[in-house]
Amino acid sequence: MKKIYFRFFIPTLKISSIILGVALLTGLFSRYINPYAFWPAAFISLAFPAVWILSLVTALLLFRKKWWFIVLMICVLATIPMMLRHFSLPLCIKKNKPGDYLVMTYNVHGFAGIRNGKSSYERQAMVHEMVNDLAPAIVCMQEYPMKSRKHARYLNHLNKELDLQYKHISDFNEESKGTTYTFMTATRYPIEQRGTIFTMDSDICGIFTDIRFPEGIIRVYNIHLQSVKLFGEKKLLRPHRNPGAIKYLFTYLKGTITKLRKAFPARAYQAWMIENSIKICPYPVIIAGDFNDTPASYAYNLLRNNMNDPAENSGSGFNKTYGESIYPIRIDHILIDRRLKTGSYSRKKIYLSDHFPVLAGFGFNTNP
Repeated sequence: MKKIYFRFFIPTLKISSIILGVALLTGLFSRYINPYAFWPAAFISLAFPAVWILSLVTALLLFRKKWWFIVLMICVLATIPMMLRHFSLPLCIKKNKPGDYLVMTYNVHGFAGIRNGKSSYERQAMVHEMVNDLAPAIVCMQEYPMKSRKHARYLNHLNKELDLQYKHISDFNEESKGTTYTFMTATRYPIEQRGTIFTMDSDICGIFTDIRFPEGIIRVYNIHLQSVKLFGEKKLLRPHRNPGAIKYLFTYLKGTITKLRKAFPARAYQAWMIENSIKICPYPVIIAGDFNDTPASYAYNLLRNNMNDPAENSGSGFNKTYGESIYPIRIDHILIDRRLKTGSYSRKKIYLSDHFPVLAGFGFNTNP
């Protein structure tokens, strides 16, 4: 047994430590690497928490191999700040003060639901009721289904059931009988201006809404970056509910890699378009939505510039926002301009969509 340990186990650990060390450092710098230039770095950014935990375990197993342990442990320690973007330690929890506001983001998944047989209109009412109970000042929804008044009642329900008076809905064809999945931003404060962020293909990746609060105007970006469009591959994200899916592992894996390889550069481009819009904005900014990317990604880092992520200071644990995966992935984000105060953060484990709703507190700085 001892011979097997030294002949196979230790050499395997050493080889693994080299691979993991390189992966850790790549993951650390992946936020600066444009997927157009080197797309494999984006894959490592997606798997960064798993890579970090495996590296820590491997380093501990190599404890008696002094230099192997030291080198890998240096990589682990150097990447702790990046790991803390994924796993929040509630050491400095910020709370909302009187007069502060709540902003909420929620990908409603077309009111398709995942754990009940209710109609989409019933689920729409359930989502609105949940929002009303949480009482945010602003709510940003993605994949909000919309048809014309003639063909469906989504718009009527939106105006009657949601207790937020002012609304901004992205473009949709009112004469179409098919469903269009739109962006919807609603607020209790007046809207001064509305705008749309288009991609080169004339697709919409977000809308912006200038909202007049008593203390001043804030521009809110409601965004949804390129989806990976996983269908059958979703079974791999929840093997506990699809035990037979494992036999199709390599088939699904190949399709997933192909889709991710296309989606990473698309999200980078969309984030660049949004960043350019922010640069010319005269107001403090809040970005909320489904990024489809983690805090280690290039797209997230591009939008994170001059912004605070309340999940890092006021979150707890992984704050997983995609409910259909056993892997703890946070892809729905709220970023708040540093010119504003950042308050609380919470993720609500509510199964009305394949995503979970996220809320964050913010306020205006009173100092001149």
